[in-house]
Amino acid sequence: MTKNNSIKRQLPQRRLVVKVGTSSLTHASGLINLASVEKLIRQIADLKNKGIDVILVSSGAIGAGMGRLKVDKQNFPYKVYFI
Repeated sequence: MTKNNSIKRQLPQRRLVVKVGTSSLTHASGLINLASVEKLIRQIADLKNKGIDVILVSSGAIGAGMGRLKVDKQNFPYKVYFI
């Protein structure tokens, strides 16, 4: 048994943080890429079915929303801060 296998058996992973950015959620046009979103949802559902808690963090929400609202990202009148 390798050291990594030993650690995995002693400390089972029960929580996973997934960070998803704009490029993972949208097409180059800025519109939401439904196929990518569906694939992500299915993968998260599989993890949940295996008993793993999934925390989804999306820095892409603003970018996806801007495309949906047809906002020009280059001339957006507000400053956006990510924390």
